[in-house]
Amino acid sequence: FLDTQPKAPRRLRGDLWDALSAPLTAEERDIPLARLPDSAQKKQLRVLQDAVAGVAAQLGIPDGILASRRTLEALLEGDDWPKSLHGWRRSLLEPVLAPLLSPATSTS
Repeated sequence: FLDTQPKAPRRLRGDLWDALSAPLTAEERDIPLARLPDSAQKKQLRVLQDAVAGVAAQLGIPDGILASRRTLEALLEGDDWPKSLHGWRRSLLEPVLAPLLSPATSTS
């Protein structure tokens, strides 16, 4: 897009400014902000990452194939296992990760 229309960013400057300077709606103000993890959450994430890396090493595959950092963060923050950890991934990881999680997260 930019290669074929090099002046497009300048033409869209006004529209972009209008969108960025518009006041937030009530619905947009209710969207929760991302929280920075505290040191305990970082430590727990590191423990989960190490456990995933151990399983991956046993299987001879990259640990990112089993569970990404973002997936593990979702697992820590959610009430259930993320959809990306269902099926074969869950069957491999649940026995290792469940003892490391709070009871509410590991039972669903």
